[in-house]
Amino acid sequence: MVPSNTALPPALAVAGGWGHIGGCFARAALGAGVRVFVHDPGPRPQDEALADAVEVRAAEEFYALPVPFYHLALQPAHRDTAFSLLAARPEEAGNPLVLVEKPLAPPFDRERALRARDTAASLPGTVLFDFIELYRPLTRTVFEYLSSFQHCRIHEIALTRTKDREDPAVPRNHIVTLPVQYQETVHCAAWALACLEHVSAGLPENGAVEAWGTSAPHSPPNPERYPEPVDGFFEGGIALGETRVTFLTDFRRGTPRSQYRRVVGEGDGRRFVLETEYLPGAAWLKINGESVPLPREDSPHLEALRGAWRCHLDRMNGTPRHMPLPGPAFAHRTWLVSTLLWNAAHGKPATGTFPEDNG
Repeated sequence: MVPSNTALPPALAVAGGWGHIGGCFARAALGAGVRVFVHDPGPRPQDEALADAVEVRAAEEFYALPVPFYHLALQPAHRDTAFSLLAARPEEAGNPLVLVEKPLAPPFDRERALRARDTAASLPGTVLFDFIELYRPLTRTVFEYLSSFQHCRIHEIALTRTKDREDPAVPRNHIVTLPVQYQETVHCAAWALACLEHVSAGLPENGAVEAWGTSAPHSPPNPERYPEPVDGFFEGGIALGETRVTFLTDFRRGTPRSQYRRVVGEGDGRRFVLETEYLPGAAWLKINGESVPLPREDSPHLEALRGAWRCHLDRMNGTPRHMPLPGPAFAHRTWLVSTLLWNAAHGKPATGTFPEDNG
């Protein structure tokens, strides 16, 4: 098994570091001894774990810091300024790694998604998107198994991602969420696409993708903050060449947490069934019914920092990559999947074509 990576950057700058996701990354980095800078117009939380974070109030100063790693824990609608200031960084500040939260762009706006893809791709340095499961050692173990075959075909991928996002007693449930296809299903779409791209086992040559599905509305504890209803349940899938990918995403109240997935395929002519639960603290992996030892893992956010940093160093050093790089073009493909899944559940056109781009 591949050991957990221990290389981390000396410093991290987190935009939106006082929010939920940004705070998770800031705490993980500080706990590992990384110096952390935060830019966030919101109030600084009374959190001892964030006490050593250095607050930078001016955006121009923050995005010109000579740090090697930025994390943009920002909603898509709030990234334009960040991208503009990163593009204008002084040369002496260096070309950093920029890790961006998903999704690539706000729901439904195809033109904005294209602009976001192209803008992110034009930034100096390395731009990756935070599909957090792709950076976990468990994913490396799964991909190593799939790539152990000379010829691998994947027929089915089934992905479940469920949790209660409606219980008013849970503070996080008061954070406004996007339609579930863009909020949670997109993580599953990223894992499936990376799985297929890793073994070149399923993306059709013509880029065609067809979606189907049904959905139900989210019932948040604070409906007054939602201008219009968003989906909180989705069940459906996509067809990619010979591969059928199915999704079950459920935010409804009382739903137990799960991040289960199942891959069925053929390796060198032999059928295999890979099953895994990704839920932190309760993860497991089975291949053909046999339990497989798990690699050592720290918190998902710390593993994302390590994994993204390793991707950046490999890219800067010209080291060949053995896993797909979740860059702007990859994020654009996941955004397209989210859009087709939402369309399918709402009676809109649910067929499309992936553009011929890489990264």
